[in-house]
Amino acid sequence: MMTVVNAEPDHLIAGSSNLGFRENDKQNINIGFSTVFNEILSSENMKCDFKSTDSSEKLYAAIQANRVNAFFGSPFEFIQAEQYFLDSPLASGVFDRELKSKVYLLVRKDSGIKTITQLKGKKLVTSKWTTGDLGGLYLETLLLEHKQDLPKHFFSEILTPETSNQALDELFFKKADLALVNENQFNIAAELNPQLRSNIKILLESEPYLIFVTALSKNTPTQENQSNKKYFINGAQNCQG
Repeated sequence: MMTVVNAEPDHLIAGSSNLGFRENDKQNINIGFSTVFNEILSSENMKCDFKSTDSSEKLYAAIQANRVNAFFGSPFEFIQAEQYFLDSPLASGVFDRELKSKVYLLVRKDSGIKTITQLKGKKLVTSKWTTGDLGGLYLETLLLEHKQDLPKHFFSEILTPETSNQALDELFFKKADLALVNENQFNIAAELNPQLRSNIKILLESEPYLIFVTALSKNTPTQENQSNKKYFINGAQNCQG
């Protein structure tokens, strides 16, 4: 997520936590975001600096301490701290021009699994970023809707490798029974390895959700917030977000 420091009225400092930029490279996110937004905001006489934090908790602390006046990152993090933000978050497609994605629950086509109840006692694999974001919330809700136990009791084991690619490999090579991954990550992996689509099927999928959310802090003076909101809206339109 982004952090905005109140230096000057025309200086926006945006920050993101490691959950906010998920499996993307931290350095690439810093460079890419700063470049894209400064290009967008150049006509608005507005400078944007991007800062990252190591955890959602550090980002929340920066918001509470009034060192941050804008946010960019996971909708899950926004929900956790929405009391600090204005009521009108903005969707952003600044990365990959994608606004929405889904969470996929995947199984192998030869597994014979057709219902969620057949997953009880199976081995789940998912990246730690997927479970830490909306993926974990989706899975818990899904099991509750089917009157099943929480994931830690429902599955025999939950593997959490660093990336979704590693999670998909575990499923593909039959080291796990099912995988929970983001739609976009699956599509990228399937482009590199077409056999994934041939051997893996979608058992269940979530409703589309926003990938990144931009919001402004309530701590920023009203006049400045109105100005910042205009810049963010113009930026979202310019980047097709």
